[in-house]
Amino acid sequence: MPSQSHLLTAGLGLLLIVVVLAVLAHLSRRRSVHVPLVAGVAVAASGFANLASTLNPSDDGRLELLRETVGAGVPDMARALAVPVGITLLLAGRYLARRHRRALDVAVGSLAILAVLNVVKGLDVATGIATGGVALVLWGARGAFDVEPLQERWTSTIGTIARMAVGVLAATVAALALVTWRDGGDASFGTIVHESLALLTLARDTTLPMPHHMGWLPGAIGVTGLMTLLLALVLLFRRPPVDADYGARERAGAVIARHGTDTLSGFARRTDVIPHVTADGRAAGTFSIRAGVLFVGGAPSGPDDAVDELLDELRGIADHHDVRMAVLCAGQELADRVCGRTRMKAMYIGDEAMIDVASFTTKGRPLKKVRQAVGRVEREGYTSEVVRIGDMDTATRADVAAVITAWGEKEAHGFCMEMPLADAASADSLAVLARDADGRVRALIHVVPSPAGGNWSLSSTPHERGLPNGVVDFLVVKMIEEAKARGMERVSLNFAAYRQWIHEPRTRWERTMGPVVKFLDRYFQIERLYRFNKKFDPAWVPRYMLYDGRTAQLRTMWAAMLVEGQIRLPSVPFPRALSLRPARRAIGPARAPRG
Repeated sequence: MPSQSHLLTAGLGLLLIVVVLAVLAHLSRRRSVHVPLVAGVAVAASGFANLASTLNPSDDGRLELLRETVGAGVPDMARALAVPVGITLLLAGRYLARRHRRALDVAVGSLAILAVLNVVKGLDVATGIATGGVALVLWGARGAFDVEPLQERWTSTIGTIARMAVGVLAATVAALALVTWRDGGDASFGTIVHESLALLTLARDTTLPMPHHMGWLPGAIGVTGLMTLLLALVLLFRRPPVDADYGARERAGAVIARHGTDTLSGFARRTDVIPHVTADGRAAGTFSIRAGVLFVGGAPSGPDDAVDELLDELRGIADHHDVRMAVLCAGQELADRVCGRTRMKAMYIGDEAMIDVASFTTKGRPLKKVRQAVGRVEREGYTSEVVRIGDMDTATRADVAAVITAWGEKEAHGFCMEMPLADAASADSLAVLARDADGRVRALIHVVPSPAGGNWSLSSTPHERGLPNGVVDFLVVKMIEEAKARGMERVSLNFAAYRQWIHEPRTRWERTMGPVVKFLDRYFQIERLYRFNKKFDPAWVPRYMLYDGRTAQLRTMWAAMLVEGQIRLPSVPFPRALSLRPARRAIGPARAPRG
């Protein structure tokens, strides 16, 4: 029986839990920002303490008394189960600190289970009461946890995890049975299952005799169990992709058509990004979530006050889904206004090469090389044609598809300044085609117009290999001439990343980073795009990335490289039943916290 000292300790622990419960419940009613952080630390500490207690059991006679009472197998099984539950609490603590509702559900359930296991595995009544008390504390403070990053049915996720766990256990039992029975071992099937659970949960080493050449198997089983547990927790806490609510794309298109004056406004019509329209319908923009960052396109459309309201609504969406917020490729005016009214910081990321259509000419010394390239390509028999993509005939579409295939690059992988030719929104954009002497399309420029700004923006330049030198220059000149004929004001060429740092540094930081950026040119085509743009003598328009304070800068930079396609992570194939890609769901206004 437990001693009086153990009962006294349990009573004091229960009293402490009641006091903490009252404090956290009071803080929860006031929506204190400290509740999730305190709860996360408490749960992680509970998980760590229980792991330490399980992996280093005390030798005070209680365990032997329990084994004599209920049998030796019950405490051992409870200890084996306590290890994965403790690891679950360690990870759940991180998500609790970030206000995740599902982490609350998992933590409360895990703490309740662990409270029972503490008693069963060693009559540790005090620890069991304290653990159960933490679960009560969390439940009393549940109103502070309002982030719901996943709205899938529990049965779907639990079913996937159960199938995965059963498969791993079956494979482990089969491996141990094969090794044990092949060498004449007499272990029963129940013993092998018990040993499999102990190895998978890292509770202890196996007691089964292992051949010398199979000494690695217990360790491998333990690693497999740990990886399976971590994968199951990823499935529980994963963040789903977010899709647009019904009808938002049509409303956003109407707003962009009225107010889309920025050279990047046309790219906001892409169908692979998520549109958002303010409640009063005065402003619209697009966003994409990648690596825990909600990126807003740098050209939201609408009056300034409505754009500010749009960004505030997107901030609410980011907070509701526990992601950071950033604005990518923002212009100078937008950057100044946003940084002046919010906590966001601005980081220069490069310049947009801008051509003034009215004053552009290939005559004179500055564009001598461009003029020579155009003449050389025309002497080779090349001609140009401007066509609306939606109006292309079958033969032209076949030629364009062949050019893209020969180009050998995944076209339009960016977010702010590229649009896929296959996108439905590209039907209203233009293509400047270069046909050879036989009339076949050998290269093209994809041009995206700004709906309300009188601007054209270059999206991509697919072309075959082995063409005469200067074909792309030829197409750029023809594009600008066509823009002038149609009354356009500006044409935006390629983006020159960090141009100022390399060629016009103004501070010590920029002079330091310039050589670093030039070194990265071999991987990201930084200097080469600048040299191509410079041939046309453009005006340089700076663009900025706005991010959520200094602590989020590196994370946002990494996510920006992912969303712009500059870095592509390898995809890992998973069986369909174990897929880490959750189903898309519609996004709506942030709901009020439950509880």
